[in-house]
Amino acid sequence: MTTLFHVFINIMSTLLLSASNYTMQVLSAPTRTACVKAHRDNRWLDVGIPSFRNLGYITMKKRLLWALLFSSSIPLHLFWNAGIFQVVADRLYDVELIAYESSRWEELSQTVGVKYVTNQEFKKIYGQRYVSEFGDVSLIVKGLGVTIDVYSMQEFIDNGFSPGPNITLPIGLRPDFDRHSMFNDLSDTGYIDAQYISQNVSHVPFGMANSTIGNGTDGPGGDIILWIQGGFARQFDGGSKIQISLAFMLIVIVCNVGKLVAMSFTLFDGSEAPLVTVGDAISAFMTEADPYTNGHCTYSKDEFLWRSKTPEKQNRIPAHLKDERDTKWKGIWLSERKSYIQTVSRPIWLSAVILCGLTPAITMTVFLASGPRNDREEYGTYYSTPITPEWGAASPETFALRTSRFDGPSTARLAFIANAPQILLSVMYLTFNGMFTCMSLAQEWNNLADDEKGLRVTNPKGEQRETYFLQLPYRWALPLNAFGGVLHWLTSQTLFLKRIDQMDKYGNLHEDESLAACGFSSLSLLVLLVAIFVLDFIAILVGILPLNVKIPFGSSCSAVISAACHSLNGAEDPTKKVKWGVVSKGSVSEGTVGNCCFSNSKVGKPKTGVRYK
Repeated sequence: MTTLFHVFINIMSTLLLSASNYTMQVLSAPTRTACVKAHRDNRWLDVGIPSFRNLGYITMKKRLLWALLFSSSIPLHLFWNAGIFQVVADRLYDVELIAYESSRWEELSQTVGVKYVTNQEFKKIYGQRYVSEFGDVSLIVKGLGVTIDVYSMQEFIDNGFSPGPNITLPIGLRPDFDRHSMFNDLSDTGYIDAQYISQNVSHVPFGMANSTIGNGTDGPGGDIILWIQGGFARQFDGGSKIQISLAFMLIVIVCNVGKLVAMSFTLFDGSEAPLVTVGDAISAFMTEADPYTNGHCTYSKDEFLWRSKTPEKQNRIPAHLKDERDTKWKGIWLSERKSYIQTVSRPIWLSAVILCGLTPAITMTVFLASGPRNDREEYGTYYSTPITPEWGAASPETFALRTSRFDGPSTARLAFIANAPQILLSVMYLTFNGMFTCMSLAQEWNNLADDEKGLRVTNPKGEQRETYFLQLPYRWALPLNAFGGVLHWLTSQTLFLKRIDQMDKYGNLHEDESLAACGFSSLSLLVLLVAIFVLDFIAILVGILPLNVKIPFGSSCSAVISAACHSLNGAEDPTKKVKWGVVSKGSVSEGTVGNCCFSNSKVGKPKTGVRYK
């Protein structure tokens, strides 16, 4: 049941994260005025991608709204999944042995609330870590045997034994036996090993054969083996349940209200329209040219970066790179071949590299650190939780770093431990979202030199086209959002808040022995790890694809976009279909300079070695 709740929660959190990311990107999107101001200072701003660079060029109101959206996401990740958790009842019980068809057997077979269970059934019920819906169990002994070497009847008698037709032996269970091990070791044929048997509780009749005496490895008088044929288990109402934390849900509600307020203010903001997409920026700079980028129509992002450096820093690069930079600095077009990964901004690229190494390392550390542990050792009761192939909350494993009493501070700490990976995962989602946005933007920007197209803008006019969800096309955005939701859900199934209610065999709750724990599933962790590697592999596969540069490289750079929009006569209309290319040819032999820009007319392709401005 908790799995279904967490599926719903993670669907909602993914939608909320996407909406919050959208609003934050709109808030941080620069205006044309801000871009011109940055270009005047030999700087540039990012268009169409998430960026911290732009925060210094937006209004204080937008910065505060951006900070509200950012800060409200952290408590959501910490407490949303922890708001609904599983309460596991761990009931104590006694185990007794009764003879088949004895008076005790007759009594239990007619007792209300007592269920007959087969060997396979009580192995499943009592062999698990937590026993919730059943209590005392009475194992039915139908026979017993003695494990001895093969002896003839005479040898057996000579050693002091008499082969009577019936032998009565005192049989019982050791008071210090491990019940979980006994039930798990119980074979399908119903035999219990002698390590669990004492000799002071009950008597079981046994008929001994007259020929061969056993085939074990011990001598006469060896280990006793019981033949179990089912048992009687006492049933109780109310086992494990789902509980909602009111305090955690109140935090979630407050954070959601904060996001709603920020989104509402953003929606009804009446200030200058932000340049949310590259199409918005092209349209704005074609309508009103920027004087600070005029004459640099072939400049890529590297040239503008070079332009902003001091002479001392410009002299530090290798000579062969300096020659190439000087050539481009003069406006001479050089053919280039890049990979898509080179279109990703440096902060996003570095974040992706760190996360690709950090996330698998953390998950493997968690896997190795969460082996068998003693959850109740601190409180005087011992049990271990082995690594098991069970999914999500069904796993009996608990994370080895923290188990404590179920009170407010302890629960908050455990909620933080269980959901801290959700924050890392959200950072990973935003990083990969930014990475794929950069790649998609570069592809769309490059294609503007191939065919005449209407610009994708926020508010289309004429032949302009409606934008995608921000800059990312649906064929990229939908799978990425779905994959992000799956990763969040897998994380919620790997680490989760769990409460363990300790009950006596009569069903009374012992609050002083009840615990809060950070539940853990090895199986879920392995699936999560595979999913993360799949995402990393897809990103690398897309990143190494080649990109033949047909337009100045640096699609999200506002200076590059602005420089590509300077027409000769200023008569180009951004509401019509446009294409970037040569509008005024230059010649190397004649020493003439050409011009490239976005135009409604037919344009040519720039030629290598020709200077354009």
